[in-house]
Amino acid sequence: MKSLTLFPANGIHHDAYKPTLDSLLCDAKAINYPPLNHPSPLIPSPFAWDYFYNHFKHNLYESTIGMGHSLGATLLLYHALKHPGQWKTIIIVEPALFSPFIRRIYRFIQFFGLENHVHPMIQLTKRRRNTFESIDSIFRRWRYNPSFQNFSDESLMTFIEASVMKDASGYKLRFPKDWEIAIYRAMCSLDPFIWANLNQLTSRLIVVGGETSNTFLKGCRKRIKLYANEFITIPNTTHLLPFETPNALASIINHELKSFSSNS
Repeated sequence: MKSLTLFPANGIHHDAYKPTLDSLLCDAKAINYPPLNHPSPLIPSPFAWDYFYNHFKHNLYESTIGMGHSLGATLLLYHALKHPGQWKTIIIVEPALFSPFIRRIYRFIQFFGLENHVHPMIQLTKRRRNTFESIDSIFRRWRYNPSFQNFSDESLMTFIEASVMKDASGYKLRFPKDWEIAIYRAMCSLDPFIWANLNQLTSRLIVVGGETSNTFLKGCRKRIKLYANEFITIPNTTHLLPFETPNALASIINHELKSFSSNS
């Protein structure tokens, strides 16, 4: 039976992708990042994104398709390059991957230790509230957050329930903020290997981008399009497109699954 393995984004529990996964014509499982363990491990120093690769590289489910979002998309692409032939198709959604030009700028920022001051997602994560009284209070608060303006009420509630966990005082974020920040600080750590070896990719590559993304930027889109079997931009979506248009994303995956059946 065909199956899919999901590589989630930074800070997002795999249950948030349920609206997409429930619509697939195959079994779906997800990797679990160590920060989601309880208690979460200490952040290693130095830290780079290959920490996650080393965690899951020998413990992946046997799958036909891999789908990754943001951090997960970059990790999936890195894994596919490291393990030729393992994935028939990889679907990378809004990869946290940057052009060599952006990487050079970010290396300068890192050299001077300015990440905490200039990285917009680090600033946003630092300000994010960590504890809440109830699920309803979170929904009322997040419903008017511009980041979630394209979510349906149902998708937002699923996202909230996946993002928090019960504790003695009410609810708290499931993914530790210090880990989120460390991951943002280490951006571009896999990019040199990916760009140097992308022409060796043996998997079919489908790239999905949000129309108004603030992460999957023009320089990266132009560069990766040269290697993509399909490059799809979903209208009226942002970097959070799996939660904004879960049915559209499921349709892309199911179309790929059907093509396997017709070619077998």
